[in-house]
Amino acid sequence: MKLTIDYATSCYATIYETNGDSWQFGHRFTKLADAIDWARFHIEARPISFEISVIYICDANTGEILATCEPETEGPTAVEDWEDNYNEDEGFDPYLGCYTDDC
Repeated sequence: MKLTIDYATSCYATIYETNGDSWQFGHRFTKLADAIDWARFHIEARPISFEISVIYICDANTGEILATCEPETEGPTAVEDWEDNYNEDEGFDPYLGCYTDDC
């Protein structure tokens, strides 16, 4: 799928760090797509000096939030959860509706 964002308005980006600091990027973007590309680059680059928790892209005229860009968080997968909780001695008890070692 190819996505093109043609929304053209003056917008700016505000970066929030995980330590609670925030700062507004001084450059004004003329297209929303350019601001999103900029945010994507900075989130994926993961600078060593600070860690980004979220970037808000706002309309420079109204202050309305146009986009929220956050780093992807990696959590446990279903397989990892299953492996951690697996007990070969347990079976599903249809009368109790749960897994027990009484089967």
